[in-house]
Amino acid sequence: MPSKNLGNLGTLRCSGASDRGPTHHDVVNSFPWKSPYILERNQLATVCISETIIDVRHVQCMKLMQEQEEEAEQILSLRGKTVNTTVRDISHLGIVLEQNTTLETEGKFEGTGYSTVTIHMKPDGSSQYEQKGFVTTEKGDLVTIRGRGTGKQVSPTNATWEGEVQFASQVPKLSSLNDNSYRVEGSGDQAEGNFRATIFGSE
Repeated sequence: MPSKNLGNLGTLRCSGASDRGPTHHDVVNSFPWKSPYILERNQLATVCISETIIDVRHVQCMKLMQEQEEEAEQILSLRGKTVNTTVRDISHLGIVLEQNTTLETEGKFEGTGYSTVTIHMKPDGSSQYEQKGFVTTEKGDLVTIRGRGTGKQVSPTNATWEGEVQFASQVPKLSSLNDNSYRVEGSGDQAEGNFRATIFGSE
């Protein structure tokens, strides 16, 4: 039974392989995906057997990303409306807008508030944004919000974005939100001025 020592990844054994060495099919189906040999996200593992070279980095990264997606839970839904928009700058690098919005949240905490979003729209249709805001919950608790990320124009009046957001609160029951970053995905209708976002994270 041909085998190949992979150092920290252990020994790869391929049953049914020919004397010329295991095939691509043998390697993929024999690699210990469910063993303790889990690759770090940025680690490169290359399996060299005979003349076969297999880069398993991409496959393992996809597996790790899928596991993280499964672990992430929706902790908050957010919706709002743009109150006004100000053009802050125009240049060959794009347009800088500043939008003031209302906010409504449901989930981990429920309340209403306001935010200011600075958007750098680039000539290629992509964008970067930064958000600062706050929400006052139904019980009068204050939660501040900071976020940033990237977006893209998907139609003349619609855009999507993704990024990260941080919360801060002095209320003990919401203190678990502090010092954490959460993934956010959103979309907006610029003609109507409405937007929605979903925030994910592990409790």
